[in-house]
Amino acid sequence: DKSFNQSAWEAVCKTGESLGLSAQRYNIFKVENSKFDAMYASAFANGYKVWVLPGFLHATPIREYINKHKAEMLKKGIILVTVDFNGSNKLTDADYAPGLYINLIFNTKEGGYMAGYAAGKFLSTNKEEIGRTVTSFGGGQFEGVTDFNEGFYKGLIKWNSEQKDKSTKIKSF
Repeated sequence: DKSFNQSAWEAVCKTGESLGLSAQRYNIFKVENSKFDAMYASAFANGYKVWVLPGFLHATPIREYINKHKAEMLKKGIILVTVDFNGSNKLTDADYAPGLYINLIFNTKEGGYMAGYAAGKFLSTNKEEIGRTVTSFGGGQFEGVTDFNEGFYKGLIKWNSEQKDKSTKIKSF
């Protein structure tokens, strides 16, 4: 679907290939109508040992599932790979078990900084001031969005601080 979920799926496929696993060894369990519990139960019932959970929307539902099924999950040795749970939502030893979870967290501020600096460099070539105007917004007020926006604006500020000519500086709404 050309989204965050697709990139996670492609990573699973690439990892499976590099490990020499048959494609029948991994699968997508689609969350429908926000029923994460049903998806986790299906993965559990089908014997999947490594669960890749892309996106912070899994943070609360997986904790609830763990609270109900921790003993069975540990008995089966299920490994949880959480992708982009916000820093404050990442799993800890108190949530699950040491060695049975991996938190993959993006450096969102740093990515935003690079995007902001690059946007400044790109936009600076516009002759008209309106062409050197930019803004940033996101889909909610949570770490993934606010961190990116903070980094983005700091990248723009850095770009502007390096400009001696007013005609290459960037403005924001």
